[in-house]
This record gives sequence, C-alpha cells and structure tokens, in this order.
Amino acid sequence: MKTFKNILIVALIALCVYQLAGFWYGDGFSGSVFALNLNLSGKKTAYDYASLVKPGRIIIGDGSKDGFAIIYNNIDGSSVKEKFDGAIKSALGNGVFVSSGAIDYGAFIGRASVMYEYMFPMPTDDFCKAFSKSSAPYAPRFGYFNAVAVIPDADGFSIYFLNYDTGNEYEYSVAYDKTSDLMSAALAVRDLSAIKYEMAEAEDSNLEPGMLSAVIGAGTGISYYPETISYPYLLNGESLLSNIAGKASFFFKNPASVTPDSSNGVYTFRENKTYVTYQQNNVITYAVYSDYGTGGKSAASFMPAYSAAAAFLKRDTTLANEYYMSGYEYDDINGVWDFYFDPAVNNLPAAFPESAAQDTKMSHFIEFKVAGGTVTEYKRLACDFLSGGAAELKALKSLYAAFNIANGGISGDETILSADLRYSADYNDISASKESAVTLSWFFVTEYGVTDSETGGAVMKTAQTSYPAE
Repeated sequence: MKTFKNILIVALIALCVYQLAGFWYGDGFSGSVFALNLNLSGKKTAYDYASLVKPGRIIIGDGSKDGFAIIYNNIDGSSVKEKFDGAIKSALGNGVFVSSGAIDYGAFIGRASVMYEYMFPMPTDDFCKAFSKSSAPYAPRFGYFNAVAVIPDADGFSIYFLNYDTGNEYEYSVAYDKTSDLMSAALAVRDLSAIKYEMAEAEDSNLEPGMLSAVIGAGTGISYYPETISYPYLLNGESLLSNIAGKASFFFKNPASVTPDSSNGVYTFRENKTYVTYQQNNVITYAVYSDYGTGGKSAASFMPAYSAAAAFLKRDTTLANEYYMSGYEYDDINGVWDFYFDPAVNNLPAAFPESAAQDTKMSHFIEFKVAGGTVTEYKRLACDFLSGGAAELKALKSLYAAFNIANGGISGDETILSADLRYSADYNDISASKESAVTLSWFFVTEYGVTDSETGGAVMKTAQTSYPAE
C-alpha cells in the first residue's frame, strides 16, 4: 500500500504567526530584536535572530479532527504571535523535561494545539538566543528541530520539539497561567482562514494517522481571491532599460555611478565588482566578483551568513509578496552558504515551476549565496502573485480526489512522501511575461527505487507530480 510518510502538517497542531519582513517586539523578546555579538575585531554585530525564528507556517487546531487551518500570511504584530512567543519564552526558561521518543501524531489529533513549523532545520542554540534563553537544557538533546508545538493542559501546557529527520519528539512540561489567552487568540486567527483541513485517522486508506487528509467542504465551494502573475521590472509589459535601472538601484551603493548596458535582450548594470543582469525570462541576478568562497577569505558561521541574506532581502523594494525561508545548504569546500526563499499568498505557498529549473538553473523563487558574511549572489525569478477582483467561490478537490488521480499514475514500487496544496503558474507564461492566471494544485512528492548501473544496488530517487485542485 502506498503511504504518506512525510511528517508534513501533523495533527491539528495549531498556530503560528507568520511574520515576514520586518522586526518586531513582543513578550517573546526582551529589548532589541537584534542580539548583539562581539566579532574578532571587537565591534558589535547585529544578528537577525527575530527574522530567523519566524515560522514558515502556523498550524492551528481547535480540538476536532476536521477543524484546523494553516496560516502563512499577515500574522506580524498579531495577538496570537505575541502570546505564542511569550509561551515559548516561558518554556525555554521554566520547562521541565518529560520524555523523548518517536513522534506520536495521535497525541495531537482531537486536541487543541498550536504549532510553529519551519521548512528547514532550526538550530536549537540560535533559537534559544532569539528568546534570550540558555540552550543548555535543550541543545545537548537535539541540535536542531523542524517544529515546535503547544498542547494546553490543566496547569499550563506541554511543548514538543519535533525533529522530522530523526522522527523524534522532545516533550517539556510548562506551568503557565496564560495558556487560555494563547488558545483564544489562535482560534480567532484560525476562524479567518478561508480553507479548513482535516487530518487522517488510522482507518483512512492510503494515509498514515496524523497526515493532511482533505480540504473541508471540498467540492462545495470556498471563497477565494483569484491570483494573477505580474512582473515588477516591466513597464506596461515591456522591458525598458531606464525602468529596470530604477527598480534595481537598491542593489548598488552609489546608483549614480552604475554603468548600464543592453545586448541581445540582456540588461547589465555594473558598479566596480558588482554586476546585476536582467534576462528576458524575468530572472534578475546580483553578483559580486571577489575572492570570497575561493579560500581567499574565512568562511562565516550560520548566523552571520543568514543575517546577511535576511538584511539583503529586506532591501529589495520590488517584492510584492511575503517570503519564507524554505531551506539552506552549506558548501564546506568553498565556505559558501546557500539560502532559499519562496512566496506565500493568501495563506498558501507558491510552487516554483518545475519546468523552470533547467532554463533558470534555480529551484526556488529567491536564492542567495553568502561567503565571508557577505552576499555574493542574489538570484530571483522576478514575478509577483497578485490578487485581482472580488473573491470567487471555487470548488476545490479534496486530497483524496487528487490522490485517486495520482494513484492511477504511480507504479507499485513508489511511495508518496507528501502532499501540499499550493498556487502554481506556468513557466512558459512567466518566461514570456504573460499576466496569466494562477491555479490551485495538489503537489505530491513520491519516492521510488532504481538500480545503480555500477553497483547493482538500489538507489532511492524522488519526483514531484501535481494535479489541479480546482
């Protein structure tokens, strides 16, 4: 039987406030959102811990199997974020370790809960620093995690740190007198979500307990805003040198000294060793040519590298959507960090067009390379998802309906790892700068085995398949 083994949006674990660009203050932080650290030269350096610990999404459950929502957008400054941050800070300071073991999704189903979920391994030490707490009670047990969830109880709450790679959870008990305020704020946010989900139970065929199961009201119509694609560097649908130069000025220290050029449909802007190119497929690239990443400079650790990328992203005034960090990698040979960001629109993520990978040499909408604590490359598929007109009633297919379609095209030796509801756009339209409509689709990731031609052993590979949800 094909199964879902991704630890995707387990249980009705609830909440999170997605804060995207911007710095904030709340119960979770004391003083500045930037923690100050001394570097080797003795100067104080501000690391952007506040931006790091923003969740990719918040999952909010009301205690019923079919009553939870996933929140990606517009949570900055909200009551629920303030109260959840306060609960986390209390847990990091006063939590009592209870147990560790395999993640028990059954514990979340049917219980009110709130979850911050990250699309990357969150370093435990940096997470604790963001809340001005010591990582000593936590980091020795788990060096990183992917989600942090709260389940209320009579005296406060239990907090769970979930590590998706190892499949383990770490539970702490917290005495807290503001848990009811947290849940009230979370459920108020949940009620504003247009799309509601249910979770799979043991008797649901083809789905493991705790997995995303279906869209509530599928086929009956859900009020949603239609999305279209627009292009921030174009003017009336045309690529003009002067317009692109003005929009790209934030890349340069002294825009007045930039040398522009246009050749074969490629626009190039140069200031000393800094180059920005804009291509007809709407990919814009910023690059600094130096000896960073070639052994000429010392490599930066994670936090300085991430902070450089986050600060650069905040400078991009052309971004119309909220972006969340969807992953990072480290090249230990060249000392280069790669950071990946993707947009979220109307509480759903946008899928990077698979057909764009070969042409753009990208796998995410925004990609950074950081070496020596400096951004050496910033690359963006420059398109925005914009709501147009009044909300429309859309009849969405449930995961079950889409899965039945996918099931017919998946061979017996494949396993479905995950399924997500996402916005999707046609790369042929994007590369041609067409203001095309955006659709809602279910995206399945499958795993299958192939035989290695040299060793004869089995090698596991993954593939992505999408099916319209509308």
